Parts: sequence; C-alpha cells; structure tokens
Amino acid sequence: MESVQDNPTEVSTASPPLLKGPKRQHYLPRFYLRGFAGADECVAVYDRQNGALRRQKPESTAVVGHFYTMVDPDGRQRFELERALSEIESVGAEVIPRLIAGEPLQDEQRQSFALFIAVMAVRTPWMIENVKRMEAQLVEHLTLMMFGDAERGAQALRDFKGQDASEAEIRAEAEGIAALVTGGGLRASIDHQHAVTQAMPQALSLAPIFAQRDWSVLKTPARHSLVTTDAPVIVVPDGHTPRHLGPIGFGSPGTRTFFPLDASHLLVMDGNDARLGHGLFRSEVIRYVNRQLAARCVRYVIGRDDPMVSSISRASGLIAGSTPEPAFVIH
Repeated sequence: MESVQDNPTEVSTASPPLLKGPKRQHYLPRFYLRGFAGADECVAVYDRQNGALRRQKPESTAVVGHFYTMVDPDGRQRFELERALSEIESVGAEVIPRLIAGEPLQDEQRQSFALFIAVMAVRTPWMIENVKRMEAQLVEHLTLMMFGDAERGAQALRDFKGQDASEAEIRAEAEGIAALVTGGGLRASIDHQHAVTQAMPQALSLAPIFAQRDWSVLKTPARHSLVTTDAPVIVVPDGHTPRHLGPIGFGSPGTRTFFPLDASHLLVMDGNDARLGHGLFRSEVIRYVNRQLAARCVRYVIGRDDPMVSSISRASGLIAGSTPEPAFVIH
C-alpha cells in the first residue's frame, strides 16, 4: 500500500502547480456510495431540506462544484487538495473490502485507513460550515471584548493609529464601533477556502485516535441494511461509562464511533487496545444504529432501499426544513 501525504492540505512547492482537475468534487467518494446502491446501481436519498425522497446514481450524489479547489495568490485554480483526497480515498477502496471479508490488516493499512476515516469526518460541508461558524463567532466575540466598551476601543485605536488621528476622531470612531458591536450589527463572514484549510488538517489529529481504538466490524442479518449520511462518521455515548454532561468528541472517554462501511457492515470503534474483531448485528440494534446515523445527518440520508430510508428518516424526526445543531458554539 502506498502511503498518502502527511498533510492533505499541503501544497508542495517542489512540484509544478496542478492547474487542471474535476469541477464536480465528491465529499462522499463514489466507490463508498456504491456500497449502498441497490440492484439498479442507484441509492435512495432522503433530502432533509425539502422532505423529498429520490433514487439517483452515486455519481450525482454528495457532489459540489469546486468544493476543494483552492485559488492561489495569482488567481489560479489549484487542484492539489482534490488529488490528495483521491489518494486517501484509494486507501479506503482497498481496505474496506478487506474488513468486510474478515481479513487482518497490517499496521500500515490500519494507520492509513484511520486517516481515511478521519478525513471522512472532516471533509464534509457540515464540518466546513461549522468551522466557518466557529471562527465567525470567535471574531465577533473578540471584537466585542475589544471594542464593546468605547474606552477600551479608543485605547486600541490609539495604539493602532498612533499620531495619524486626533483624539476627537478616535473617540468618535470608538463610540461608533461600540454602538455597532453592542447593538448586534456585527456579523463576521469566514472565507470558504480558509475554512477548508482549517478543517482538513484536523484529520491528522483524529487519525491516531481512531487507529488506537478497538475496531469491530458488525454484519447485518439478511433482509436488513444500514444507511449512511452526508456526515457518516458519528460519535455516541457507549451507555456504560459514567461521564460528565456536556459535548462529546471522537476522543471522549465512554463513547463509540460508528462508520458504515457499506449497506451490510458497520465499523464500531471503542476501547483503546487497537484490536480488530468481527461479529454479527442483533436485529434489534440495527434500527437504533440507523436512527443514530440519520439523526446526525446534515441534509441527506442515503441507503439501498427507498421504504427503509424513508422510514428511518421519519423515525429520526427529520421533518422537512429541519436543520442539525451546530457542532461548535462559543459562549
């Protein structure tokens, strides 16, 4: 197995710029979506935004124009990130069939697949939007702290402008800014490209956590199947370990991470002994897992069977027009 580059957002200055690449860029790989397709080679997709259910090809699913295309200082479109993601996807395409077949993994394969899962967790539009939201909240919070009080704001302006402005001008500007930020008129906006370059390296922190977890590959019984979503890697409490109330993350104790490998196999990550095991789902657990996955979707629930996807979406409370809770909030 070839190793992928250490930082998926890093652009090598030693290589010529990659100026050509696909406009349509999938945030769920096509090979991955095919694992949830029916005999017609289509997937059932429930759209949380409008409540519609439709069948469509994986090629037309979870795709956004130029989502990972970067623009360099010369205004050129660069496709290095999209290429790096394709290299990481090739690891998933190789390892998922091995896990499904019950084959052991070499340490390098485990480490590389842990990075693939981590990238699947951070590359989605939901994660990028949450980075935008968090950084915008941070800018607004810091601006309020610095300029919400006219005296503090005036001192900051004096330090910045030096002798270039009169005291009257500084005070007038400080009072105007204070009125703006305390009156709710400040709304920060974060650039998409900046948010992508902030989100993607988080995979490098998540990958060692995933690699160290115990991995269990669970197979569904006949006539049962799993869904996936546009946010396919989720974390849930394990139901056994006492923990403090509050948000949980992928590294939190007393949690499990779910990642559907295909319509018939779920990867469950918990513990910290880097073991790999295989087992069978109890039929009563499958609906619980599907509801947990669907409840955490941002917009799309995806599966093999139209009635099942529709039923799970309704049972998870995904009414048309509903939106998920943000992942990060700054108070």
